[in-house]
Amino acid sequence: MEREQKLSDYLNSLYQNARIGIQTINNLLSEIKNKELKEELQNELADYNSFSVKVEEFAEDNGVKLKDNSLFEKIRLWGSTKMSIMMGKSVRDYVQSLLVGTVMGLSKLFKDKWDYADVSKDADALRDELEMIEEDNYKSLKELLKTNI
Repeated sequence: MEREQKLSDYLNSLYQNARIGIQTINNLLSEIKNKELKEELQNELADYNSFSVKVEEFAEDNGVKLKDNSLFEKIRLWGSTKMSIMMGKSVRDYVQSLLVGTVMGLSKLFKDKWDYADVSKDADALRDELEMIEEDNYKSLKELLKTNI
């Protein structure tokens, strides 16, 4: 596979990873009443949005067209979130679900690290930044789960 295609795939993977976080948080934010969780989600959303802008700028500078998640993925995330809300999940249940999503995002980043080795040092730096965001989110969510929420 040529380098340009690998760079495109790499950047799209990073972008879509962050976009899943953004969509999930946006789907939940209006439903969450717990102050601590709401603040955490707002912080995470700001980080994901900032990261997405960086990827968009880097992609544009490198002639890469980014693709958002598929309509199917967006519907799946929306449906999953709405189903959880309808089932009356507790704050603890939401935090546990968010932790699972964060681990899935991290797993994808670890896979990307090896799938796209030697494609671009600058893209690697973006991947590392998203990994740090996900790690921070994991730690914060884990701490929330330890409290009596």
